[in-house]
Amino acid sequence: MFIRKIILNDFRIFRGKHEFDFLNKKVIVIEGPNGHGKSTIFDAINWVISGKISRYVGSSEYQQFNFLINNDAYKQGVHEASVEMVFNFKNSEEVCIKRSIKNNGSQKLVIDGQSIGIREGQKEIVRLLVNDNITNDANLFESIDLLTFIESTLILSQENLEEFVRGNKPTERYLKLEQILGLTRYGQDFKEYLQDLKKEYLKEYNAVITEQDKLKHERELLNAKYQPKLFQNERTGSRSKTSILNELNSFRGDLKNYLLKSFNTNQNFKELTKDEYEIVKKYIDLVEEELKRLDYFKFEIEKKEIYVNDLEINQQIYKYKTDIENLKRKAFKRQTSLDKADSRIEILNVVSRTNKYLEAKKLERESIETDIKSITENLKTISNNLEINYANLTIEEIVNFVKKFNANSDFLENLLNKRSTLQLEERINDLEKEAGDLEEVYKLKNKLVNDLQSRVKETNKLISELNNQKDSSLELQINAVIHEVQSHLLNSHEQKCLVCGTNYESEEKLRSAIHKQLENSTKFVNEVEMSINEYKVKKNNITSELDKADKELRDFKQKKESIRKDIINLQSEVTSMRLSDSIDKEDIKEIEIEIEKVQKYTQYNEKKYKGYMEIKNGITLINNLNQKIEDIAEEEKAETEKHSLYRGFIGDQRNLQLKINVINSYIDKAKFKVQEYNRKVVEL
Repeated sequence: MFIRKIILNDFRIFRGKHEFDFLNKKVIVIEGPNGHGKSTIFDAINWVISGKISRYVGSSEYQQFNFLINNDAYKQGVHEASVEMVFNFKNSEEVCIKRSIKNNGSQKLVIDGQSIGIREGQKEIVRLLVNDNITNDANLFESIDLLTFIESTLILSQENLEEFVRGNKPTERYLKLEQILGLTRYGQDFKEYLQDLKKEYLKEYNAVITEQDKLKHERELLNAKYQPKLFQNERTGSRSKTSILNELNSFRGDLKNYLLKSFNTNQNFKELTKDEYEIVKKYIDLVEEELKRLDYFKFEIEKKEIYVNDLEINQQIYKYKTDIENLKRKAFKRQTSLDKADSRIEILNVVSRTNKYLEAKKLERESIETDIKSITENLKTISNNLEINYANLTIEEIVNFVKKFNANSDFLENLLNKRSTLQLEERINDLEKEAGDLEEVYKLKNKLVNDLQSRVKETNKLISELNNQKDSSLELQINAVIHEVQSHLLNSHEQKCLVCGTNYESEEKLRSAIHKQLENSTKFVNEVEMSINEYKVKKNNITSELDKADKELRDFKQKKESIRKDIINLQSEVTSMRLSDSIDKEDIKEIEIEIEKVQKYTQYNEKKYKGYMEIKNGITLINNLNQKIEDIAEEEKAETEKHSLYRGFIGDQRNLQLKINVINSYIDKAKFKVQEYNRKVVEL
């Protein structure tokens, strides 16, 4: 949709008629000094569509009767201004909207040459501007405000643009953008939706964090159990899969150094599969063959006659065996102590984690106690304001009062609805009376229109008869022409008329007769013309009066139809309200008295109601927090009972850490001793 043409007539700064034609103009630039009417053109577009100018709504200037009428023209007696705008749609269809206003504030709206009521006209303009999806949605269609719609879709005023550009903060620009686009209500709904969504996700996030902490705690416990067992397996000779694979690959590398036959693989072992087992078995067979060969060499050497001192050697061997046994016994004893130390370290690490867990619970409990204290102080403040002691209130008392207050509020709402229903019914009666009065006036206006139409017909008939008389006087005109001819002939001093053949006594008598005949013809013709003109003036006056009466008749008809529509809408609304009506009284005065009585109760107890609700919520919250404290105490008790043998270290992280450090120091020394014993055993 494009603006095809704008016509301003005594509108604001534009005196007289000004026409702006935008045909085949894709880009239109309006420039000029301040105060020369650039903004007025946009005001005209705004006003002809919505009947208002957004930048002056609510201002004192807007309330002046000549706000829209050019001031100079108004001083010269012009008391009306108008704006006419032609829209051109893509399908080449044109629609013309014209809005005019008089100095008394009355407006007139004409769409495509047809006068239409302001209310219905606004709806028709909305239908022209919006798409079918909106017009088909009754609720959305009824909710459209033309002024807001224009601001958000067609025109951005200088003031809005300046406020948006000069916004110092993103939030200010966001709020202004919401206002410009007419999204304030939807923006607020979206904010509330985001807040609710944030609460839900925060709740889920906290649950995930709690579950994550729980899993971390379980992982630490499992790791604490796993590490000592891993160390123990290493000390007892057990091997992990990784360790076995490393040894196999080391074994394969050693075999390469011996240059054994049939050893031709260059790949490392990556898995403990059946194929790898076969390879290792083959390697073992090769080693056994090599050992047999070496045993044979040993046997050959022993056959040689080599003698030694057996007694001395045996004594030395016995001593070495004894030392080996002692070293093994010490290593075993140390290893046993290491196992016990590892087990104790595992337990103490669990106790340490328990201490950390209990410390976190302690902080949580202290935070809850702080919240309880804050809520209690708030309840005391509320109690002081209400001049009561909340500790003496029971939940049952609060619930009973809240029920009574809510019941009173519901009753007040029902009373207000009943009053609205009765007022609407009174309004319907007034409208029906007004419709009846309009019907009588309409009949009188209709009769007046019919009478005026009859008078117009009679006047037309008289004018037609006079025109006929005028036509019939053609013969006289011909006679006049003849007389003129005769007058011409008189110049020849004739006494006889050559046209009619009449003889006169003298030339003077002939001239006198001709002049008299000419005067009579002219007089008759002039009288007929004057009568025709008089009847035409009379007809114009009657026609003007008829147009005025006909316009008033249409206005009365439109007003009558509008009232009938209002009556139907109000009756529908009253019917709907009657269905939910629970009040038996039908006297509006009694309803007013009852409303005043209930409102007094509500106003008197509203502060108490809010206080009781806060007290109830506070007590409920305190009970929930106390229950949390009890749950924490149970959890702390359960964790403490798991470590009854080490109760002295529960809550004493410093001494616990000292104990762990001592045991770790012992473990390091013991490991060193075990390694030293094993090395000496190997040497012996």
